[in-house]
Amino acid sequence: RLTANYVNLTQPENVDGFCTKIMAFVDRFNIDGVDLDIEGDVDNAFWNNYGNFVSKLRTLCTEKNKLFSTAVGQWYANKISDDTFAKFDFVNIMAYDDDKSQHSSYNLARNMLNYFEGRGIAKENLVLGVPFYGYTTDTGSYTAYNTIISQYPDSWQDDYAGNYAYNGANTIASKCNLAKDYGGIMIWELSQDAQ
Repeated sequence: RLTANYVNLTQPENVDGFCTKIMAFVDRFNIDGVDLDIEGDVDNAFWNNYGNFVSKLRTLCTEKNKLFSTAVGQWYANKISDDTFAKFDFVNIMAYDDDKSQHSSYNLARNMLNYFEGRGIAKENLVLGVPFYGYTTDTGSYTAYNTIISQYPDSWQDDYAGNYAYNGANTIASKCNLAKDYGGIMIWELSQDAQ
């Protein structure tokens, strides 16, 4: 199981080797940095070693002049200490998936930015995540924005079409305007945009 791997790789006796392999990958492919995106059903034991894991990666990224960021949702942010958050160059906030009927409202974005700022993270280090996908309001199925707009081409400015809830152009523009006071935006994910 993936969960067991996370726990095992971040154990004190394994974490140095794991971090070395991550940085070897970064070097091999000349990547700008490391982004930690821990999601899904992660065993609580993983979080016991997370701070140490982050500290070791922070040191290696600094040595190699690489960026170090994390993608995080408020739903598990309480498992991460303020000191650990301070080690990241950017905290990319996954301000979506709140519920399937309105999974990424403007208010959710504002509330999440306020929450993470309240955790002591500088505004310029907070990056607002915006979704290029939506959900069906009846079944909660994940659907790419380009799929929704191919079915409802006149609804690109709206947040609802048929039985879909998503972020249309107006909401994305409002969120981009909000993010100007912060570190910018990230998109999940670009290939799902309408062409």
